[in-house]
Amino acid sequence: MFIVAVLMLAFLIFVHELGHFTIARICGVKVEVFSIGFGKKLCFFKLFGTQFALSLIPLGGYVKLKGMDKEENETNESANDSYAQKSPFQKLWILFGGAFFNFLFAILVYFFLALGGEKVLLPIIGDLEKNALEAGLLKGDKILSINHKKIASFREIRSVVAHARGELVLEIERNHQILEKRLTPKIVAVISDSNDPNEIIKYKVIGIKPDMQKTGVVSYSLFQAFEQALSRFKEGVVLIVDSLRRLIMGSASVKELSGVVGIVGALSHASSLSMLLLFGAFLSINLGILNLLPIPALDGAQMLGVVFKNIFKITLPAFMQNALWLAGVGFLVFIMFLGLFNDITRLL
Repeated sequence: MFIVAVLMLAFLIFVHELGHFTIARICGVKVEVFSIGFGKKLCFFKLFGTQFALSLIPLGGYVKLKGMDKEENETNESANDSYAQKSPFQKLWILFGGAFFNFLFAILVYFFLALGGEKVLLPIIGDLEKNALEAGLLKGDKILSINHKKIASFREIRSVVAHARGELVLEIERNHQILEKRLTPKIVAVISDSNDPNEIIKYKVIGIKPDMQKTGVVSYSLFQAFEQALSRFKEGVVLIVDSLRRLIMGSASVKELSGVVGIVGALSHASSLSMLLLFGAFLSINLGILNLLPIPALDGAQMLGVVFKNIFKITLPAFMQNALWLAGVGFLVFIMFLGLFNDITRLL
């Protein structure tokens, strides 16, 4: 599984660069180099005017677009297939293409897994607390719907309860009879496991736990599978953005960062193909969001540069752009080694 995990990570990088490549070609920009990895090229071939390469350092990838370096150096480039000649919208679309393909890959994984049948914990109560008992719920009850929204898995209960307001109407099945119960969620507050002892996390619960022995395969229609895919994608985005917020605000420890070793290790522990794909989809979302951060050398900073240059008419001198790029690379290398240090520390 370790080799499969490495290949999955390499594939996600390929997907990201394929996004830039595809959108660039749609916009009529020539792609001179498409590389997986950085540094010295280990092997390469040329096809349709593009050099496809596998490079020495497998910690990312890049596409070299015709005219991009000339634009950065503010020299004239008049060819129609040059990045420098494209409109601001096309440039932003090309730069966003990598993250877009990462997001699209994750949604497609969630969609096809849902369409093919997903192994889930069934919405059957295994244990319950006082407020659920007082509402008339019993162990073994199967929850069919909440507020008239059909429930197919226990995971869906958490999502529906989290977004509901006021009293909930639960339709349950008990001894082949359909019953209706009403229940008001309670708010639970816990201290966050973070650097900030004052950070409190609040969430809604209805006081039930799943029966861990009751699993099943749930299949969805095309529309339901697409709805499930978008829901899981949204959950992933919210989780990653919140983690970044906590890291930036200092409420999460930098010790939580993982590097390539930790990521590959987590991927290699996937017990099935579906688990590997689910983790790969989440990692793909992570890769897309991180590349949109306004850090020099990442897509987000380049998009910001296009906005400032074409809308606000602000262009930094070349030496300052180079200095910021080097600072961005230095920061990313630091984060990479910090993650690697954390990975090694956890192994020792």
